[in-house]
Amino acid sequence: MPALLDDISIAERAAPFALLSLFAGGPAELRRYGNDAAIQRDDRMALEFSAPRAIYGRPSTENAAIIRQLTEPGAGSPSAHKVLAQATDVSWTVAGSMELRADAYDAAYEHFKRAIRLNTRNADALNGLTDAASGAHRQDEEQEWLESLAMEDPDNAAVRVELSRLLAANGNMEPAAAAAIDAMRLAPNDPRAGEQLASVYADAGDAEHLASLAEALVARFPSRGKPRYYRANALLLKGGAREAADQLRTLVARNPDDVRAQSLLGVACATAGLRDCALAAFAAALAANPRDTATYVNLGVFHLQSADPASAAESFAIARTLDRSSEPARQGLAEARAALGAKP
Repeated sequence: MPALLDDISIAERAAPFALLSLFAGGPAELRRYGNDAAIQRDDRMALEFSAPRAIYGRPSTENAAIIRQLTEPGAGSPSAHKVLAQATDVSWTVAGSMELRADAYDAAYEHFKRAIRLNTRNADALNGLTDAASGAHRQDEEQEWLESLAMEDPDNAAVRVELSRLLAANGNMEPAAAAAIDAMRLAPNDPRAGEQLASVYADAGDAEHLASLAEALVARFPSRGKPRYYRANALLLKGGAREAADQLRTLVARNPDDVRAQSLLGVACATAGLRDCALAAFAAALAANPRDTATYVNLGVFHLQSADPASAAESFAIARTLDRSSEPARQGLAEARAALGAKP
């Protein structure tokens, strides 16, 4: 249900722009694309046999790229061109989000980039750009572009927050922390800068710095959930699994769809030996977002530690399917398969 509501919300915000952003041509372009191909009829049904086979095979041509080239510059629907020409950064962000949910990573990347060109402080577009870059394997390209934006606009904290997020995702923790600290200096009243630095400390396993920063963020922004999440994360890193679980239960009671809090609650409960609590938390996280790679990785670790390598392998395999670049998923899957091979 949450996923359906998200789709409806995006559709309501997207129309009519997002629909027209997909426009590639009309009848003339369709005829050109068909290139006099035989029409499928009851007595000519080649697609009925070739289409199912194509679903599971690698296409010989990139249809989306071909379709996007159909409309020549200046041609096509005047209405579509007018709407696209008047699009705001918010419009392009919504269109990018729509493409991202469809796993159309390259198209999403270009849409988010158009949004950022119109407004380099659009945090949602910047965030979406990194997600799309990961799926399209364009992280190096994104990093170069974000660094150029940061140089062009020395006061832009939003770009530095996203640059920090990208660097951390690629394992470059020291420059990621430096970018987040710079963002905090530029925008001391923006909680996202501090939360990004907390994320870097959490990923690096730096419990001391994380605990200090989380307490400061909780005091400064008491109504936000993320600082409390990071405070629980620091407790877990310091060995306080049960106390961390208690704090996380309070968070998820307020917001059951908080995927990260539910997933971390699963880790905290597993660490504390609370098996039922861990399974329930992981299930809640996946119900809120069935495509969350981190939750599948955490669940895989839980199954490995529970001496269930078959279930672990399944969880890690799903994580790898969702994110081919996930090193924890790759390592976990290798461990699970090795454990399965070691069994008589």
